[in-house]
Amino acid sequence: MDFRILGPVEIDIDGRRAPLTGRNRPALLAALLLDNGRVVSTERLIAALWDQDPPATARQQTQNLASGLRRELAALGAPDIIRAAPGGYRSAVEPDRLDVTRFDAYTATARAQAAEGRDQHALETFERAFTLWRGPALAGLGGPVFESAARLIEERRLSASEDRVAARLALGHWHEAITETRALLDEHPYRQKTVARLMRALHLGGRTAEALAAYEAFRVRLADELGIDPGAELRETHLGLLSADPPASTRARGTSAPAELPAAPGGFTGRAAELTALDTIGRRGLVTVLGRPGVGKTALAVHWAHRNRSRFPDGQLYVDLRGFDSAEPVSPLRVLWRFLRVLGHRGDAPGDLDDAVALYRTRVADRKMLVVLDNAADAEQVRPLLPAGPGSLAVVTSRAGLSGLEVRDGARPLRLGHFTRADSLRLLRRLLGATGHDVTGHAVRRLADLCGHLPLALRIAAANLTADPALTLPAYLTELERDRFAGLTVEGEPETAVDATITLSYSALGQAERTLFRRLGLVAATDFPETVAAALAGPAGRPGLARLVEAHMVERGGAGRFRLHDLLRLYAERRCAAEEPPEERDAAVDRLIAVYADPAGRNPEAERDNIAMTALRHAGRPTAWRLLERLRADIEQGYEIAGMRALLDRAAARPGAEPRRQWTVRYLRAKLAWLGGDYRTAIAAGTAALHAAREAGDPEREFIALAGLGTYHRVRGDYGLARIHEEASLVLARHAGNRAELVECLLNVASGRLKAGDPQAAALLLAEAEALVADLRTPLERGRLLRRQVMHDVITGDFALAERRADEALDHYRRHDSARGKAWVLKFLAEAHRGLGAPDRGCARALEALRLARDAGLVNALPAIRLTLADCRNDLGEPHAALGHATEVLAMTERQNAKGGIAEAWRVLAETHTALGDYGPAVELAGRAVAWHVAAGEPYYLAAALRAAGAAYRRQGLTEEARAAWTRAHRTYTELGAKQASAVRALLEAPPAAARRDALGEGMRRPRGCDLDADRSAPAG
Repeated sequence: MDFRILGPVEIDIDGRRAPLTGRNRPALLAALLLDNGRVVSTERLIAALWDQDPPATARQQTQNLASGLRRELAALGAPDIIRAAPGGYRSAVEPDRLDVTRFDAYTATARAQAAEGRDQHALETFERAFTLWRGPALAGLGGPVFESAARLIEERRLSASEDRVAARLALGHWHEAITETRALLDEHPYRQKTVARLMRALHLGGRTAEALAAYEAFRVRLADELGIDPGAELRETHLGLLSADPPASTRARGTSAPAELPAAPGGFTGRAAELTALDTIGRRGLVTVLGRPGVGKTALAVHWAHRNRSRFPDGQLYVDLRGFDSAEPVSPLRVLWRFLRVLGHRGDAPGDLDDAVALYRTRVADRKMLVVLDNAADAEQVRPLLPAGPGSLAVVTSRAGLSGLEVRDGARPLRLGHFTRADSLRLLRRLLGATGHDVTGHAVRRLADLCGHLPLALRIAAANLTADPALTLPAYLTELERDRFAGLTVEGEPETAVDATITLSYSALGQAERTLFRRLGLVAATDFPETVAAALAGPAGRPGLARLVEAHMVERGGAGRFRLHDLLRLYAERRCAAEEPPEERDAAVDRLIAVYADPAGRNPEAERDNIAMTALRHAGRPTAWRLLERLRADIEQGYEIAGMRALLDRAAARPGAEPRRQWTVRYLRAKLAWLGGDYRTAIAAGTAALHAAREAGDPEREFIALAGLGTYHRVRGDYGLARIHEEASLVLARHAGNRAELVECLLNVASGRLKAGDPQAAALLLAEAEALVADLRTPLERGRLLRRQVMHDVITGDFALAERRADEALDHYRRHDSARGKAWVLKFLAEAHRGLGAPDRGCARALEALRLARDAGLVNALPAIRLTLADCRNDLGEPHAALGHATEVLAMTERQNAKGGIAEAWRVLAETHTALGDYGPAVELAGRAVAWHVAAGEPYYLAAALRAAGAAYRRQGLTEEARAAWTRAHRTYTELGAKQASAVRALLEAPPAAARRDALGEGMRRPRGCDLDADRSAPAG
């Protein structure tokens, strides 16, 4: 199935066109396809769909359109290509299934074929590209967004048309070229490049006078209608046609123009944006192509030079300056002497550099020449070789920055990075396509990644696979994973190896820069701030880092960040292991850890992954536990940090560690186990953390450990132990002085007292915590407070207040991301919606919470969220869906031995069986729940279980038993001051028939706007 926007927006199903229905669905699909694979914000979609006057309901209408479009695509048999994303939507169409992407790929291939002299292939590829067009792009869609996009696509079509004409001319098809260019000029009469193509076509057809007349007519039109003169390319074409012979300067010298360019690189791939940039800046006198070793600077420069030879009719000079070679760099005087000989100088060699420069500039002053100066060491090596004539161009490649050429000589720089993955795969497929290797699956993508998307490494890998027919791609991947540099070497050409090219750049650095570079191999993070470099290098860190950037050994990131390419990082790591004395290396690691462990350092939320990677990389250092301490808040909030469990297991197994380190490791192991639903391990590790804190004589860590143990015991249903630990933690916290941790203790104890039936005490503790949070003004504590306040409102039945506070909490979490916080607030909000008689909204919120918790690995949150979802399903009259959720929760809580969760699952199952008409099991399950909550002393949950029991009795016709259960539930709610008492009183006062109907909830209607089947096929939590 193909998607088409080069014409009306359509879908092609096996050659059958299927236009979309409705007015706005094609527009929505087109807006997404224009940025295929990237998130398109809802605001941009609204602007595309409604121009400057969107309705007040535009956001909701956009969501409805997206849902309708997904349904229509599914009905047509299309895959699910419309994906919701934070802030908008994105389309996920395979590139070869979208016509505009295929058109761009075809034209890029055709241009590459033309550059390699394969003109017939180029013309055929251009023809294939143009078969994709079915009329004007985005036909039928109006408004600024689509009109602007259509203009950009049309410009690509025109540019490709002009290049197709060039291919026709190269093959001598001048008649077709004349026809095509005139048709283009009918559409775009001011297109100068097309006029130049027409003039060349007329000249090749023996109609030079007509070509000159076309130029004159166009020149007059430009002057009269636009008030401008023809551009450089058109003027040069005109001058060339005035004389069919070579330029007069060449004839006068009596020598042919030099053509020293090396052969164009075979299989040149990618770099479309860079070639376009060179086309633009290459109209100036000096261009520098800069980048790290192996990035393809020479290949790009030579490929571009071959494409543009016609612009330099007086010749092309080339020299490898060997600025980063194992041999000495070539001196400017030596290069000048060779250039002069090539340019026809027959006298003695100038002995002085200034004399040679003067003679060289005289020789090239009136010529249009291209001078390629490859592999330059510095600006001083290059400057004497620059041609001075206005029609000439010098292209300089270098691993150095050559900033002096920018400042003094006006050079325009082009900095190369590594390939994109798409270009890497395109190159590998081109080089390996005929070898029999599978170039379509995961293995070739893994090969591109191991090569760091570096063109040199990719070509070496392809050469090794081609040279040895017995070498399979999986075997070669294994070799690279074992030793990348050994695998990226060509037998018999050691200087071509990736590490050899990096060594040349490394050797050219000063001693301080080499030291800093190899120590950067100790950095495990994807990027790093300047403070890291300063810590690794000492006082020389700042200037040393700047020089490494200038040498393209380190690259700048965003906002003062820096990074190493993957292969350069590996090289630095090996150099560090080989050259740094162990004591200096360990000292550097400790300084690195100190930077990341500094509480006053960069926002830990933004640096979280880098801190974790540093901890994993340097777990053997005695100071590494400080990084775990820095990550503690993140782990408590439920962030999944890769490798953290393994790191903590290794750290826990290390004997003889100081008590504070033991505390950190054991406490975090307990937290991770709790988040993962392993409550037995959580209690064991939490108890060990408590012992470590007491051994260290550290009351702050002691009360934190006590608070954690209170939580773990509570979720297991050991409420007595939970209260003991929570109350003890609060006593210590009030004396320890850490107000942020005191907030957490207050919130924990408030929750315990609320569930134990003391809402007044809980409210006082929450008020105390709120005052502390207002004073602290930290996002973490603010989020914790809001979450507990919402829970308090839900349990006490103040659902309207809970709804308002939940919205505030969610807004807070959108600004300060916390998967765990959002999941719990959404769960409480679902209960608030349900309490307010909107189970359809509750269903939507519970589903959102379930997906979020599942994605974040919050196993401990899944049972409670699923039970809330089951309650909503029951209220909506869908007991079968509720039964699946509740049964899953019961199995999960029984595995975890979470007794409170088991009792709540019994309560929900009792209500579900009542709705299904299975009154016997319902009464039994409700009785179990009541007995458990009586023993546990948690009156709110007891009242809910009594209400469920009453419903089961009433449905059975056991009116007195139902009334007794509801009376007890009403009394419990009333004693607690909970607003649920009124709902139970209504059951008691209702006639028997009405009470039977309303016993389980607010009604049985199916909701609107809630996908009732969205969770049925989802895997169990």
